[in-house]
Amino acid sequence: MQFHSRRIEFKYFLPADMLEIVIPFISFHMSLDKYIKDRNYYTVNSVYFDSPDLHCYHQKLAGVFTRKKYRIRYYNNDPRYYFFEIKRKKGDIVYKDRALLSSKLNLSSLNNDMEVKKNILNKIVDNALRSELINDYFSMKLHPMAQVVYKRKPFVSAINKNLRITIDYDIGVMHLRNKMIHGNLFSFLPLTLLEIKFNGLLPSWLGDMIKLYSFNRTAFSKYTAAIDNLVEHM
Repeated sequence: MQFHSRRIEFKYFLPADMLEIVIPFISFHMSLDKYIKDRNYYTVNSVYFDSPDLHCYHQKLAGVFTRKKYRIRYYNNDPRYYFFEIKRKKGDIVYKDRALLSSKLNLSSLNNDMEVKKNILNKIVDNALRSELINDYFSMKLHPMAQVVYKRKPFVSAINKNLRITIDYDIGVMHLRNKMIHGNLFSFLPLTLLEIKFNGLLPSWLGDMIKLYSFNRTAFSKYTAAIDNLVEHM
């Protein structure tokens, strides 16, 4: 299974004391995603790949207009569904290619090129995407660099299928070098992130909410926060 999407993403830091105000505001216009089931959130786990010289990290810091990120993503620690994603950004526009991987994927083997080729590269059906990833993987010497885990409260619209809002919190980040030295040493960030994902125009009520509560956009990246986490624990 393979999936391609295009959307615009806006991010905002959400003060803790605003949650009880903003969530009812959003809930009046949107509903919680059916995939959260009974917990009102789901857990997102991501393992990010980068080159030894942190090519993706430095491109993000430099604000390069067109750039990529590579990651494995899975949800709620469910071993049935692992996805490999290439996330491309061109200004505010985000393109994402996602491929379903084997349910037998062993995350501890991702430093082994043969295992990556067998369980990731060879699982991608689209020829162009597979060729691109193989070229990037070997030319950049990509390997697992950081892990991020967080809770996500997702909202969807019954009227506008191109609109999605997520609230991310309890964000844990870890440079995988720290994992080798210290074990599962996550640093939990004292922040909540509101993300608006859409195509076309924002609905007027959402623009009103942003103005009413004076939200300021941020270019925050969970991946760069995880890399910065290595410096803090050296």
